[in-house]
Amino acid sequence: MRNLSTWELARFLIALIPILGVWWWFRTPAIAFGQPQNPAGQDFLTWWHVPVEIRPRFFQWKSINDCSISVYIHGGGVGTIEKEINLCWLTGNSPQRSVTIDRGREYLVPVSLRSTHWTAYDVYQDQDRTSPLIVPPRIAFLCDEGMMFENKIPEKGLENEYYFSFRIRKAGKTVGVSGLYELLVPFPSAENSAFTFGRMSWKRGNVNICNQTY
Repeated sequence: MRNLSTWELARFLIALIPILGVWWWFRTPAIAFGQPQNPAGQDFLTWWHVPVEIRPRFFQWKSINDCSISVYIHGGGVGTIEKEINLCWLTGNSPQRSVTIDRGREYLVPVSLRSTHWTAYDVYQDQDRTSPLIVPPRIAFLCDEGMMFENKIPEKGLENEYYFSFRIRKAGKTVGVSGLYELLVPFPSAENSAFTFGRMSWKRGNVNICNQTY
């Protein structure tokens, strides 16, 4: 049996790349992005989260480890992506930059919050009730890493309407991208019933926005 030359070995390995890519794609389970939830538990506080779960078939992995998440902010409605901002996962103890997504479990991603309390309000992210977010009244904020990990409230809040989609990465490789969501931010004088966040669905060429308020 003759030995393979370095060039032949390189060609063999290159030929394997698309095969391994297809195998990896088939083994990766579908990722489902759900309708936004507001687990704040206060009438004056709305804290929108996007739920995420995996739905593997029998031959697919039952978990995906080292998953990070970010949000695409779209310009012109469903047009180009203006920027990408890293988000986090809300766990039982504290926010995390990456998690292992297991089958049969729902994971929440904090996206935006707004308080109508008459003064600044402390929002706790963990069970130990340490290092609260001090949220100014009647301003909506995006829950970026600075807010979630360093308790830094952005200097400027959100205004008007935004179109988001979400990207999940495993070790830098994209494993899931959501459809579009719409966030509507009201005037400061408005109540949180006007602060809505919904998943968009396309039906017969029209946009059907499913808003869920609490």
